Amino acid sequence: MSSTLGSILNTARTSLLAHQQASQVTAHNLSNAATDGYSRQRVALAANEPLRTPLGILGTGVHVQDASRVRDALLDGSFRRESAFASGNGIRRELLELAETRLAGLGDDGLGATLDAFWDAWSDLASDPLNPAARSSVRTRGDELARHLNRLGAGIREVETMGAARLAAAVDRINELAGSIAELNARIVAAESGGHTASDLRDSRDRMLDELATLVSIEVVPRENGGIGVAVGGIHIVDGVRALAIELEEAGGTRALRLENGTTLSAVGGEVAGLIDALDVDFPWLRGELDTLARALAVAVNDLHRQGTNALGGTGIDFFHVPAGGEGAITAETIRLSDAVLADARAIAAGTPTPGGDPRPGANDIALALAQLRDTPEASYLGGRTFGDFYTGLVQELGMKVATARDLEGVHGTLASSLDHRRAAVSGVSTDEELIRLIEFQSAYSAAARVVTTVDEMIQTILGM
Repeated sequence: MSSTLGSILNTARTSLLAHQQASQVTAHNLSNAATDGYSRQRVALAANEPLRTPLGILGTGVHVQDASRVRDALLDGSFRRESAFASGNGIRRELLELAETRLAGLGDDGLGATLDAFWDAWSDLASDPLNPAARSSVRTRGDELARHLNRLGAGIREVETMGAARLAAAVDRINELAGSIAELNARIVAAESGGHTASDLRDSRDRMLDELATLVSIEVVPRENGGIGVAVGGIHIVDGVRALAIELEEAGGTRALRLENGTTLSAVGGEVAGLIDALDVDFPWLRGELDTLARALAVAVNDLHRQGTNALGGTGIDFFHVPAGGEGAITAETIRLSDAVLADARAIAAGTPTPGGDPRPGANDIALALAQLRDTPEASYLGGRTFGDFYTGLVQELGMKVATARDLEGVHGTLASSLDHRRAAVSGVSTDEELIRLIEFQSAYSAAARVVTTVDEMIQTILGM
C-alpha cells in the first residue's frame, strides 16, 4: 500500500513540476509581449513512461518534453525576400531624390531660370551693343551659369560620395552580422545538444537574419543540429560556425562583392544592390548628362563668340575657358569663364568685324546669334534638342527613375509589412491567450497539490490504524 501511495505522490510531483515549468514559460511570454522579434514559446507536455505492475499498466505522470518556439519558416523566408527588394529600391530612391533636389531647383533657383537669364543678357546686348552695362550683365550671367553648373556637378558628386560611404558601411555590417550569426550557431548547437530548443537564442539569430536580409538577399539553410547556413546568390557566407568575410571591390567604374576566398557574389539584392545600381548606373548617367550639357554650352557659345570682335579690337576670344585637354574635357564641375572675359567685360564680342578686321561700332550679329541659341537645336552633343529641352528632359528622366524606385519600394514594402503582420499573428504573444493558459496551468497545479494533500491524509489514516 505504501508503495502505491508513494507512486501516487510521485505522479503528483511530476505534475507539480511540469505545470510549474509551463507557468514559467507562460510568464516569460507575458514578460516579452512587447519585445521586438520575440517568438512565443509553447510547452509540449508528454506522459511519462507507464509502469507495468501485476495489476496492469499504470501511468506515472507527466513531464515537459520541450519548450519550443511558434515560428513559420516559410513566412520568414517570404518576409526577408520582400524586405530585400523594398530596402534595395528604398535606398536607390533616397539617393536619387537627393540628386533630384539638387538638380531640379524651383523658380529662380533652377538651372532653367539661370539659362534663360543668360540668353536674356545676350538679347539685351544685341539691343544695345555699345552699352558697357549690357556687357557686364552678360559676363555676370555667364559666370552665374557656370557656377550653377559647378554646384550641380559638385552636388551630384557629394550625393555619390554619400552613397559610397553607405555602401562601405553596409558591407561592414554584413560582416558583423555574419560573424554574430556564426557565433550564435555554435551556442545554439551546444545548448540544444541535450534535445531541448534554445528558443531565445534562435530569436536573437532570427533578428540578425531579418536585418541581414535588408542588406542583401539571403537564403537560410537549416541544419539538423540546430545551426544554419546563410547563402547570398547561392554562395554561403555563413556555414555553421564559420563565416566568410565579404570585401567590396571596384574596378573599371563597377562595384561588386567578393568573398575573402576570391569568389565574386552575384545577384546580391537588398540595400547593397540598390546602392551599387545607383553608384554604377544612375550617377554616372546623371553626371554624364550634366557634363554633356556643360560641354555643348561651352562649344556652342565659343564657336560663335570667336567669330566676333570685341571692344578692345580682339577676335578669336573664347567666352568659356578651354582646358588643356580641349573642349572635350569640359565638365559641369569645371566649366568657367575664360580668363580674358573674367579680366575685362570689354573682351565680350557683340558683332563681327569689318572686312578689314576692325570692330564695327553697333554691330550686334554675334550677340543676336548667341541669344537665339535659346531656341536653336544643338545636334553635336544634345541630339537635336535645345539647351532648355535637354535640361527639362534630364530632370524628367531623373523624376521617372525616382518614381519607379518609389513604386517598387511601395509594392515590396507593402508585401513585407503584410507578411510581418502574418508573422506576428503566428509568433506574437497574445496576453489574453497567455493568461488563459496560465489559469489552466494553475488549475492543474492546484489539482496536483490536492492529490498530495489527499495522499497525506491517507498516509495519516494508515499510521493511525
